[in-house]
Amino acid sequence: MVPSTVREFASIKAIKLPTLPGIAIKIIEVMQRESPNRKEIAEIISCDPSLSAKILQTVNSPYYGLPTKIGEINQAMAFIGLNAVKNLALGFSLIKSFQLKKRVSFDYGQFWKDSLIGAVAAKAIADRVNRHLADDAFFLGLLQNIGSLIMAESFPEKYGTVISRMKAESISLHQAEYDEFGFDHSEVGENSSKYWGLPDSISLPIGLHHCPERIESTSGEIECRGKILCLSSLYIDIFKIKKSEDPC
Repeated sequence: MVPSTVREFASIKAIKLPTLPGIAIKIIEVMQRESPNRKEIAEIISCDPSLSAKILQTVNSPYYGLPTKIGEINQAMAFIGLNAVKNLALGFSLIKSFQLKKRVSFDYGQFWKDSLIGAVAAKAIADRVNRHLADDAFFLGLLQNIGSLIMAESFPEKYGTVISRMKAESISLHQAEYDEFGFDHSEVGENSSKYWGLPDSISLPIGLHHCPERIESTSGEIECRGKILCLSSLYIDIFKIKKSEDPC
């Protein structure tokens, strides 16, 4: 019988929840201090050239619309804020940690695109409904589907079946996952986030973004974050449909 929850799978070691990347651990440790040191965080990020480049590429994109080109992490913090840069670093480092591992039938490039679309959509929605959640919303949008990477890593061949069924039967990814495993990537993402020590304000919305009926049983910021993620997930789907219909 297939266990019904990710927690049950973890308990029998069917899923090995990934460890938090070293750079992410260092950033979280600094951010937990009463007065986080911007210079120290910038130095931590700058130790990883590819991560720094990814952050600067994002900060210099039309999305942020900055008046001048940013060339250093310290500058990025001055323009978009410490929290925004921290969230970019955490999100990118987590996703990047899976990049070199073997997967079957998993399009990593498309996953990156979907993650960025979800992040931008989540932040745009938060900007309209609750601006002080905007930076966290970008981070949430970026990580909302990270459970898919973890599942593909843990069960490469079986996850290949999920991808094939999704395409052949024109069903959603999370439905195909449920049919095959008895749980979906949102549950994996939620439990991984908890395992990494991320707060409930991050882990719970990730677990809710395909369950609007569960969102209604929450309240306050968790409810708001859950709804933001749910909408951003729909935006990813809409973008895919529009792209598939584009003759160009």
